[in-house]
Amino acid sequence: MPAAVVKHFALLDLPTELRLRILKYATYQNQHGTIEIQTPVWTIRDKYDGAVFAVCRSLRDEALEAYYNTNFFLWNVSVDDSRRSDPCDYPQAWQQQQGSMTSATPWRYPLLFKHLRHLYLNMWFPKQSDKKAWLTTLPAQLDKVLRVLDCGKQLFTLHVNLTTNFFPEPAVLNKRGKTALKVLSRFEVKGSVTLSMSFHCNNCRRDIRALGLASKMQATTHSGSSGDGMSANSQEADNYHGNKFGRAGPVSWPFNQ
Repeated sequence: MPAAVVKHFALLDLPTELRLRILKYATYQNQHGTIEIQTPVWTIRDKYDGAVFAVCRSLRDEALEAYYNTNFFLWNVSVDDSRRSDPCDYPQAWQQQQGSMTSATPWRYPLLFKHLRHLYLNMWFPKQSDKKAWLTTLPAQLDKVLRVLDCGKQLFTLHVNLTTNFFPEPAVLNKRGKTALKVLSRFEVKGSVTLSMSFHCNNCRRDIRALGLASKMQATTHSGSSGDGMSANSQEADNYHGNKFGRAGPVSWPFNQ
């Protein structure tokens, strides 16, 4: 075509809705639940260094929103591991610094929980003998998680994996454990909820299943719209062998949400 009639494609001239959809494809990483939102050393920082984040300030802000909307992030909750940062302490308010652009790394990105939609919550049990951890520390930590996530009301996907670093594994879930885990029932997720267990002890898995946490963590249970307290979007599964990230079950394609 003659040079006079060739038109350049201008991404920023597109409607915002279409541009955000394009950015979701551009920032999507097919690594379900492996993108950690905690620092320091185990986080692969280049996951937060996409080229689309460096075009201009306005496109960067939209790309960050799409990035946190679309990908599946991992949050490890452990009362025995002080090396990990606590996402509950990340900045919660927008603080735009003049002459600088917002960082893509979650501990420096103040809109993390506003845009987060898909979360793997990997929860590590403390020692069975640690009464303080079960009665005070763990419930308080879970309460902070619920508050910073606004009970998960904005989540499309929540997967909770229960596991432990300590052996032998708990033979049964005692009263302290049941009380601590019931804090999770305050989640009000409107999307899908799955729960898995990286335990080999049948009695412990049975005790956890009896709590019915997966169904109780859904908004339908709180509103009473489901007569039997169950939902087609909730799933409790045993993860017999376990893995680092606690994945279980199929994961929906995020762009359809």
